[in-house]
Amino acid sequence: MNGAMEEMLQLPLENKRRNVSEKPYHGYLGPTSARSSIFESLGIVEPGIYDMIENFTNVLWPEGNIKISKTVHLFSEPVLELGQILRRIIVESLGVEKYLDEHINSTYNLLRVNKYEAPQTTEKKTWLMAHRTRT
Repeated sequence: MNGAMEEMLQLPLENKRRNVSEKPYHGYLGPTSARSSIFESLGIVEPGIYDMIENFTNVLWPEGNIKISKTVHLFSEPVLELGQILRRIIVESLGVEKYLDEHINSTYNLLRVNKYEAPQTTEKKTWLMAHRTRT
């Protein structure tokens, strides 16, 4: 997966900027004045669905990229499976198993590929503000 991530993030900026979404933080995030110049990220919605991965790769590579699609899918499958197992364990431990399917059906998955560069300065500065993943 590391090689696939590098290949995605080494694409020309015009390719990466085609990864857009109406939802905040679901598409390409690149260096801007509002964000740190050391951070770059791409979003892949529903990486467990192969067609969604193909749609994503076809946006970045108009001719497609089967190798990247397969790599992302092979990486995503066990990660998503683990997520399902953990959700089941948590729901069962809370005694609300009857809501598991409803919960699973009310959510979706987003895979973010992030790249952080080392700052090109010795200046002491907060480059990225504290943040958390919101569901």
